Amino acid sequence: MYFISTRGKKEKIKGSQTIINGICSDGGLYVPESFPDVSDKLDNLVNLSYKDLCFEILKLYLDDFTEEELKNCINKAYDDKFDCKEIAPTVKVKDKYFLELYHGPTCAFKDMALTLMPLLLETSLKKNNIKEDILILTATSGDTGKAALEGFKNLNQIKIIVFFPEDGVSSIQKLQMQSQEGDNTYVVSINGNFDDAQSAVKTIFNDEEFKEILKNNNYILSSANSINISRLLPQIVYYFYSYFDLVKNKVNNILEEYADKASEIAKLPISIHETNNLMDLEEEMCLKILNAWEINKFKTDAEYILKGSILLNKDKFIYKTLIGKIMRLIPGGVTILSIGINSSLARRFTLALGYSMSQLSTTYINLVIENKDIDPLNIFTKEAIEDLMESYLIEYNKTVTN
Repeated sequence: MYFISTRGKKEKIKGSQTIINGICSDGGLYVPESFPDVSDKLDNLVNLSYKDLCFEILKLYLDDFTEEELKNCINKAYDDKFDCKEIAPTVKVKDKYFLELYHGPTCAFKDMALTLMPLLLETSLKKNNIKEDILILTATSGDTGKAALEGFKNLNQIKIIVFFPEDGVSSIQKLQMQSQEGDNTYVVSINGNFDDAQSAVKTIFNDEEFKEILKNNNYILSSANSINISRLLPQIVYYFYSYFDLVKNKVNNILEEYADKASEIAKLPISIHETNNLMDLEEEMCLKILNAWEINKFKTDAEYILKGSILLNKDKFIYKTLIGKIMRLIPGGVTILSIGINSSLARRFTLALGYSMSQLSTTYINLVIENKDIDPLNIFTKEAIEDLMESYLIEYNKTVTN
């Protein structure tokens, strides 16, 4: 992958060099020479963690980085500095979904890029055998400043100066920047607004005489604003990640729909020996879950899994033994079972069964993606379903208790 200028200069350079330069010599921005097409790879990306997804996307653009270099940067960036393991979770509130980008060290969405960008720059310097120090100039209206200072603090061979409008940021943001730790971080307030600060930074970048003075003093200019491609590339990732989260939420909607239906069927308690209606309902749910994961694209067929395991063939169906075992994990379940399955038990059992089928679907898909030759019936086993249902109900009970 090569990067070119938006202003037409024929210069073509690799990713690590664009990260060091920040802006093109003709004043244009670096953009990819072409954009990779990942439409045929989405099935392979949907189940990845945030860090793994980040690697798969960034390697398409930064192909002069080794796998080890790129993964090292990503793993250091998205570690326990973030207060949730998903890094950028998609959360449902009523009937709307929200992408949360505030779980980083400064609670600003800029952390999504500015925890990774400094590490990419540091690695780029080593790759290109750059001996000079890098001077980062950045303008901010608030969020970028603190996130950039935090990301670049105490890095070798890099200094950062952040310019902000004296009266154009909140008091909290100003205090965050002015109290920033790090022996390589500097903050300067200016008279004017953010546009004035940004224009001044761009003017400095285009001042060849000033850059020559810096070069004679062993400094190279670069930027942490969005003019630098290493600010933009990490921000691609969370759009993919949130889309895949919504795909997974489709499964959650199926679970809720069928749990409600199971609860309705058992409105009047039903005997454990008369559960055909529930069995039919849950077979239908499991088929929908497998289809939601598009399991048929992964060397198998949804009905093959159901017929060959436990769900469509009622002679092999373990429902009665399974429900007796699993209900023991539900407070009061054994006592209630002697009377009949009520709506609460039916709902929880259905959720647990659906959860286990979804988890086993992702397990099987990941194995296929890794080119493992495996029969899905060795994944969707009675024991695996039991274990996952048990773990689901144990966690459910903890939540209820808390």
